[in-house]
Amino acid sequence: MSDLIALSARALAEGVKDGSFSAEAVTRAHLDRVAAVDGKVRAFLKVLPEGALAAARALLSSSSSSRRESAAVRAAPVLEARA
Repeated sequence: MSDLIALSARALAEGVKDGSFSAEAVTRAHLDRVAAVDGKVRAFLKVLPEGALAAARALLSSSSSSRRESAAVRAAPVLEARA
């Protein structure tokens, strides 16, 4: 298990912001965890790994510091629930 999945959203955002790890690494860690356990727990109807990874890569495409701070916050994984 990756240590990244055990971090809080705040720790993930800080780590992405300071360059300790990338948004893509965070996304991959969470996708790997979903792949490992969802067959048993069936928490997701649909997982879109390619889209998630593309979005993670796009977060830090700009080198501006304000964009980097915003991207760091958005790097934390969010699960979307729809009724």
